[in-house]
Amino acid sequence: MHDSSARTWAYRHVSAAIVEGLLWPGLRLPSARDLSRAWGVARGAVDEALMRLSREGLLERRVGRGSFIARRLPPGMVREVSGRAALTRQAGEALDALAPLLRIGQPPGQGPPELPVSAAKRPMLDPRVPDTDLFPLAAWRRCMGAAHAEADRASLFYGLPAGWPALREATARHLALTRALECSAEQVIILNGPLQALDLVVRVLLEPGDPVVVERPGYMSIARTVGLPPLDLRGAPVDDEGLDVPAARRECPAPALIYVHPLHQYPTGARLSTARRAELLAWARECRAWVIEGDHGGEIVHDGAVPPALMAAGATGAAASNEDDGQVLFLGTFNGVMFPSLRLSYLVVPKRLVPAFTAVRGLFGDHPPVAPQQALARFIQEGHLSAHLRRMRGVYRQRRDAVLAAVARHLPHEVRVGPLLGGMHGCLHLPAGCADEPLVQRLGEAGFAIEMLSAYSWPRQGTSGLVFGYGADDVPRIEAAMQRLGVLLRDALDGRPLARPAPRPIASRRG
Repeated sequence: MHDSSARTWAYRHVSAAIVEGLLWPGLRLPSARDLSRAWGVARGAVDEALMRLSREGLLERRVGRGSFIARRLPPGMVREVSGRAALTRQAGEALDALAPLLRIGQPPGQGPPELPVSAAKRPMLDPRVPDTDLFPLAAWRRCMGAAHAEADRASLFYGLPAGWPALREATARHLALTRALECSAEQVIILNGPLQALDLVVRVLLEPGDPVVVERPGYMSIARTVGLPPLDLRGAPVDDEGLDVPAARRECPAPALIYVHPLHQYPTGARLSTARRAELLAWARECRAWVIEGDHGGEIVHDGAVPPALMAAGATGAAASNEDDGQVLFLGTFNGVMFPSLRLSYLVVPKRLVPAFTAVRGLFGDHPPVAPQQALARFIQEGHLSAHLRRMRGVYRQRRDAVLAAVARHLPHEVRVGPLLGGMHGCLHLPAGCADEPLVQRLGEAGFAIEMLSAYSWPRQGTSGLVFGYGADDVPRIEAAMQRLGVLLRDALDGRPLARPAPRPIASRRG
């Protein structure tokens, strides 16, 4: 790119984001050096573009501190947001209220868990961990080796903000096969994790104070993302059919965004019913709300046909009514079906939003490491991911069946197990009067990684329950863990002090 065209491009890149209200007054921009690396243009071109923006009153350049969006923008250039300053002052209070959620599943005062050095030492029934022992590591090493091959040193340079092109294309094909979601590679944005995707969504689509509907209980990821403008979060109840849409409408008649997990709701395991899927999409179109469709482990379905993604149905409905290309954004990750340290997720956005999302993603100058993106693209293209998923669907279904059988044999009848239609986690609902927090603390001491359901119901305390997983435990270990859990649950329900069970050997995960 010539210097003149680079200057023009950089100028338009930043000014468009400011004028459209994607960046708010007082926000500090990345340095010119970081922007030049992220955009792949000369630093001098970025400097000149920033100087022009400063002359026009859009930026404030402070010596030794950097460039900031002007607090007093030219009149009429940017849409004003009432109450912005007051909402900003509330950010600290909101983060303080959310602090307990950062310790979900950990007893008070306990630090982060140690890295598991062997299967025998891993906590039992961890809801967040897949089976890494069965991952085809040899094939992954070959893909990583190819990414670092001497003939191709592209992995050593800065990556593209929206992700490696081959991985975006491979992800689009993967979604077409697994979720019936037809999208182009340009609609796919590769990110380091779901939280980064949510940060991007909020920066592009929302204003401080916008009402946002979240599942209760559910992921509090939007609320826990540090650095976002404060939002008006409204919790809506979830039952065995997923989000209760009529109750959500009563709680918030006109939301700006709805964050929902229709296939495997976390933490309850519920699947959004067909009737509620249609009702949710109709509500979103009616009030012009955006929908984030969270999909974690959507490739693992145990029972019945896999319903298509909401984004696929939403785009079809919009096209049929000659409207735009839908209001649903699809958020997924490869971490759960491969291995947690991969840290590669993706966000699929409607076509008309691609320029805005790409611009803001590039403006903040971050990108996932290039080599793992190249390796994952090859891993998908060569069929390794499909083969791994075929194997793991059978393994996880067998373990799900073992959970259901062990629950019936060992747990008190007052404890109800929630839906286990897919994924690698589930929920045990405790009867009234049985608090989950002290029970989870005792379970942690006994070697379990079970989490408490009540912690997922911010801002209001929810019902008691135990969130557990079966992805990392084989059938003998599941049987032993449920037997031990049954003893602890009966002690809790009988009102007796929770007894410390005698140590007993637990079968290896690969038995």
